Amino acid sequence: MKQAVGTSLAIVAVNAATGFAGYLGAVKMDFAVMAVFAAVAIVGSFAGTRIAHRLPQHKLKQGFAVFLMAVATYIVIKNII
Repeated sequence: MKQAVGTSLAIVAVNAATGFAGYLGAVKMDFAVMAVFAAVAIVGSFAGTRIAHRLPQHKLKQGFAVFLMAVATYIVIKNII
């Protein structure tokens, strides 16, 4: 499970970096907002790691499944509207 989460986050990071590189210079970016977002993400990753070490693996699986369903539902609803 931890490998699945790590792999998922690595793919998200590569996707974000690719998108950032593609838009760099093409659109105006607010680097202050990006820095705050990055800082919150870094703090969140450390907090998530501490929480993950304290939870049983089946709870992590359930939480990850709920998160994926929530994201999928959001995407479907957003594409319908």
